[in-house]
Amino acid sequence: MKIALSAFVLTVFSSWAFADDYKVYWRCLDGHLEAMEAHAKLNGEETPLYIHYQSTRQPAWQSTPISLRSLVSLPVNTQNGDFVVLGNQRQWLLNCVGEVHHNPVYHHGNVIFNVTRNAYSCPLIPQECHVNPSANKQTTP
Repeated sequence: MKIALSAFVLTVFSSWAFADDYKVYWRCLDGHLEAMEAHAKLNGEETPLYIHYQSTRQPAWQSTPISLRSLVSLPVNTQNGDFVVLGNQRQWLLNCVGEVHHNPVYHHGNVIFNVTRNAYSCPLIPQECHVNPSANKQTTP
């Protein structure tokens, strides 16, 4: 029993030591941030979304799922300005590139997919990000 308990405690603490949570957003056309959904319709079917990143500890690319709270776990050695790729577990969407931003105000950093820069042709951009708010204003004659 003690071995099982110590293995559990070690597993929990090791995950805290090697990963940080990052909030995942779309930066829309008007500049506001829209939280990314954990699932999207890709190739005609609903699929969980993953962030693919290059780890400094391993030569191969790693992937981690986006949680329902729009959080993703990345290694603690992730640097400000690192690039990541959006996709599902088996497929990368190379036109959906995001960037890591560390924020000194919050306890977690952000991964931002900017629809005007690195993710402008991503097929998963939500409809709310395409709408230009100034186009919705009605003018009176």
